[in-house]
Amino acid sequence: MPAFGYRSPDPVVSPNTCPRRRARRPSSTGCTSPSGRRSYAPLLPVLPQTFRRMPLGEVDVVLTSHHAFAAQVVFATQAPVVAYVHSPARWAWDAELRAGEAGGRISERALTALASRTRRDELAAAPRLGRIIANSTAVAHRIRCCWGESAEVVHPPVDTEFYQADSGVDRQDY
Repeated sequence: MPAFGYRSPDPVVSPNTCPRRRARRPSSTGCTSPSGRRSYAPLLPVLPQTFRRMPLGEVDVVLTSHHAFAAQVVFATQAPVVAYVHSPARWAWDAELRAGEAGGRISERALTALASRTRRDELAAAPRLGRIIANSTAVAHRIRCCWGESAEVVHPPVDTEFYQADSGVDRQDY
């Protein structure tokens, strides 16, 4: 078994974001961000299969930190998968969030079909996860509503004593 700290290939690597003097270049599954683009949108249709085919090797546990697609690694390993979830893919579950997203090369019909497939894939993967951890109670509620699974809440490690909201800025009630 690999030692603690083993890192699998990154599912998506954008060559433009890798430091030139990095001691070790990231390994990749071969799925690369289109050169010069900040958006991974063109890769959305292939990401679920990319995660399902990740070469993880023999590991004791897989830890994912994600908001879409990464839970699909449950199909690439026999090891337990612990998913730290930032949200189920909200664009897939909420048609209002998709409204206005289509454009350019992505049609509304294609985005709706991708959302349907993403929901199906998430529902297939969720019960196989060894543990589901949400980054907030709101996300835990979303996981329950979308996936029908419960999640433990572990808030992100943020120094709330240091980072404070600016009292001079009006805030909405989120």
